Amino acid sequence: MMGVSTSEIAKRLNASRLTVHKAIKRYKELGTSSDRPRSGRPKAATTPNVVRKGDSSDPFVVIEIFGIPGDCAEERTKTVRNDGHNPSFDESFQFQVSVPELALVRFLVLDDDFIALYIPSLLGDDFIGQYTVPFDCLQPGFRHVPLLNNEGDPMPNATLFVHIAVTNKRGGGKAKKRGMSVKRKSSRVNTGMKLVGIKTVDDQFKTAVAPLCESIAMRNKLEAALVDWQEECGLGPAGTIRQGIRLIHSRMMTLAVNATPPSSPSVGSETSRSQEVTPSFMIEGDEKNFPVIIVTGQIPDQLQRTFQKLKTLIAHCVATLGHADTLL
Repeated sequence: MMGVSTSEIAKRLNASRLTVHKAIKRYKELGTSSDRPRSGRPKAATTPNVVRKGDSSDPFVVIEIFGIPGDCAEERTKTVRNDGHNPSFDESFQFQVSVPELALVRFLVLDDDFIALYIPSLLGDDFIGQYTVPFDCLQPGFRHVPLLNNEGDPMPNATLFVHIAVTNKRGGGKAKKRGMSVKRKSSRVNTGMKLVGIKTVDDQFKTAVAPLCESIAMRNKLEAALVDWQEECGLGPAGTIRQGIRLIHSRMMTLAVNATPPSSPSVGSETSRSQEVTPSFMIEGDEKNFPVIIVTGQIPDQLQRTFQKLKTLIAHCVATLGHADTLL
């Protein structure tokens, strides 16, 4: 026993000398501390199957996260004593993952055979099965995780039944609902930047916080102006600027057709005739070739609001284009 007495092993393991003596005797006779050779066996098909490694196995599960240094973590469940048939762990763990694209999740099932800690030839015999999956491939809900042996081959009907919940996962998501009754609230710009654990990378990204905040603020203003103009034109969230201008043009044509015809020519009618110009609008370019809206004639208040929101939208577009080079 490598110079360690039975009493010393029993004291370290907090077990009786009889238990240690039986384990040592079993090891000398069979070459293992188990009652019989270990092998994977499926459970009843009516319930989630978990690999079985002899009646005396003490399984537990280790969940590991591999990725950037700030994301690496490890948690383990409690040990289920003497239940290799259908152990129930019933534990929950939570992990914070900053860069999910580079993260791997590993489910590792081990046998907590504590005698192996003091018998060097048994080290490594605690492996039951494992499975590694990219974080982005995790599907929420109740799932059966198939276990693989130490050679990477699937173990027949050997699974780990888990429940997975992923919150604040980046990417995807439903489109925001917008309508006339929705009020947009201004809030503090949040960049959402997190430390990744690599000093050079973190220092580099810290210098980009101020330009990023300014870019987000301009984007939010531009998006708000576009939504306001879409609602004023009667377009949905997917409506384009071209569709909105066509709607304005059709309304202006209808207004021009229904305009009151000018009165008969008479002396001193030049002033009144100049005030009865047919309603129209045109889009011209300024000295920087940015669009400018020019409206002539008398138009209703509703169309005036539409043109005003269009001018506001163009102003935000011009401001965004003007600051794009300095921010990038």
